[in-house]
Amino acid sequence: MNKGNNVDKSYDRIVSDNLYMCVGTATRVGEPWISQVYFVNDSENNFYWYSSVKSRHSRLIADNNNIAFSIFDSTAVGDSVYALYAKATCQVVTDRKTLYSALALYAQKMLRTGFVGNVHEVSVFATNIRDFLGNSELRLYKAVPYEISKLGESKLFNGKFVDQRVSIAL
Repeated sequence: MNKGNNVDKSYDRIVSDNLYMCVGTATRVGEPWISQVYFVNDSENNFYWYSSVKSRHSRLIADNNNIAFSIFDSTAVGDSVYALYAKATCQVVTDRKTLYSALALYAQKMLRTGFVGNVHEVSVFATNIRDFLGNSELRLYKAVPYEISKLGESKLFNGKFVDQRVSIAL
């Protein structure tokens, strides 16, 4: 998934095995907000989700398109914990080709994960881009990471585990 680079398998595992990511946004003066979104990603390391333009994180992105996000399995313990962290710029997708591509990715993920089991419903969702344009309340968002790291091996400090991050080349 990393633009053809030979990235270790944990990156693909984190992204493909998880349905939600936590998106951190902030006002221009730094007041933070965090939201969970059902996401998809493409082969170019772009991450997509859709939200109401009225939601707090959408309004914050409109004012400040710098975001951070994290993807992890909150049920994992011990050595099975994998996590991905990113800093990204975010924008509303208005290009019809990108809308169709991202919605097709959504359809595939919805069926693969059982999020939606009805093929007809997924097909209608994936081909109805007008729900994300014009006067519609919904928008599709695209996050383009400029810095990505993953959870590395924990270090011990006075008998306590301390998480480490390992950069992933873009």
